[in-house]
Amino acid sequence: MTAQAAPHRVVWPDAAYLVQPISGLDLFPEEQLTAQRAMARWAMAQGIAVAPVDAAEDRLRAHARGLDGQGRRCGRPLSRWRAIERYGNELKLVGKLSTSVHCGEEGCSLVVTQFEGVDPVDSHLEQRWETAYEAGVELSEQLVRLAPRKLDNRGVGGLLLGSLTSGPVSSRPERLEWNARSAGPKRKDVGVALADETPLRRCLAPWRGAELLLGLGPLGDVTRCALRGVEDPASRCVCDTVLRHLSGPASAQGMRVVFHARHVPADVMAEEGHVVHGFIQTHLKRDPDHPRRTKPNVSHPSIEGWNPPPFSTVAICFADRDEVRRDRYVVDTYFGATGEVRDVVIRNGEELSPQTAACVQSAFRKATTPCPALSQTGARAVLAIHVEKVGTPRPGLLKALDEAAEEPVDLGEPEK
Repeated sequence: MTAQAAPHRVVWPDAAYLVQPISGLDLFPEEQLTAQRAMARWAMAQGIAVAPVDAAEDRLRAHARGLDGQGRRCGRPLSRWRAIERYGNELKLVGKLSTSVHCGEEGCSLVVTQFEGVDPVDSHLEQRWETAYEAGVELSEQLVRLAPRKLDNRGVGGLLLGSLTSGPVSSRPERLEWNARSAGPKRKDVGVALADETPLRRCLAPWRGAELLLGLGPLGDVTRCALRGVEDPASRCVCDTVLRHLSGPASAQGMRVVFHARHVPADVMAEEGHVVHGFIQTHLKRDPDHPRRTKPNVSHPSIEGWNPPPFSTVAICFADRDEVRRDRYVVDTYFGATGEVRDVVIRNGEELSPQTAACVQSAFRKATTPCPALSQTGARAVLAIHVEKVGTPRPGLLKALDEAAEEPVDLGEPEK
């Protein structure tokens, strides 16, 4: 009778740093895990307590599929940073260890940054190491032999916000935008062909997109597909469709390709050449613990990561407007324990026709939130509607959102 080996016990430190995926290189999942394990061993040799890489990644992948901490299907899928923000305390995380690789003609350099705090707003730079360029460096066990040297603490880690540019407005039809570029630091367009856009278009709801890492075979056919970001049914549908309908030239054999796709709905048009834009932003309120900061105006932290409806589905409700104008409405959305919408209240919608109000409420009933969400909870949103003429300069969308989020007259907390 042979003795059975004892099951491997995962040791999870009480205060751990999360080893983030290595950025700057396009890796398939198993390669990314190998690199993260290598960096975890290097970190532990420096005396840094890190969360077990495989166990942590399994947990985050479960959240990306819409599962909670016990593996139950519940609420909407969470992006990686949303899952870290939501479950950081449960995972005993106190910070993150980020690694980036920068490659040039001389070779590659490695930068490792240790951040204290898992919330992007509260995280700050604690330590940083870097290596000089060395020819022929690959992401493997060699990374840990580079022995990064510690840098002086300079600057503060923070959240980088992009800006939205303005341009001329035109009446654009519904379309599928996609591109395929070679992986690596110098990305170039790859001459791939999509045999039929229709199946791909069906995968994505309006304004939804997906990013994939593809591996091309000896004939330019797609042999591997790995999702990036949230692992929801739409992204998996895109992956399956690309495997069947995308092909590249024979010259691209063996190449890794980064593929982006996005479903852009048609502009909402009113009569006399007017375009209707709708923007939704979670209303913010002052954080009592940090007077200089704001936080989402929700009645419980469990629904801070709620997902409002697509902008275009709300803009359609206002397609009867011809006057060039800008309006703002406050909408309270109430969720049940499993993340479903129970009720929608438009706080200042007295001027709206019954048909328009019902359309807005119907759109917001398609909102989702992670669960478990506590019953009787509500999230407040600012709905900004802009009507403008075709061909006029488009106003800065970021500025419009900032104006829409300005503190309105106090309407009270969302209660039900």
